[in-house]
Amino acid sequence: MKKLKIWLFALLYVLVVNPLKAVTFFLPSIIESFHYNKLVSNLLTVPIYLLGAIMTVLIAYHSDKKNERAFHILGSSIVAMVGWILLSFLPSLDQYILAYFSCFLVVIGILILFTFSYFTF
Repeated sequence: MKKLKIWLFALLYVLVVNPLKAVTFFLPSIIESFHYNKLVSNLLTVPIYLLGAIMTVLIAYHSDKKNERAFHILGSSIVAMVGWILLSFLPSLDQYILAYFSCFLVVIGILILFTFSYFTF
């Protein structure tokens, strides 16, 4: 049984860290595809991570107050999934507002999921 828990935690690590690293690495490139230069595209990632950090603290406070974690983890997974789907299936990245909004959803969902999955188990 102990080995099963180790394998499940390893799977959780891979499923949470890979999207986090992917979005951290590729977010400036995604925003740069909106026809901004490198400096502006990197600066446009700041509000995304700032709101992600604020939402992580607020959701953590709410889940602690309600003494419930599973639905908060599920909710953040759904938020990230909706963001990835929007970003993946946009006909083109010429719809800047919707693509930028989906970047917010992806980062908020993944940051909350990362925080909860490592500090809950």
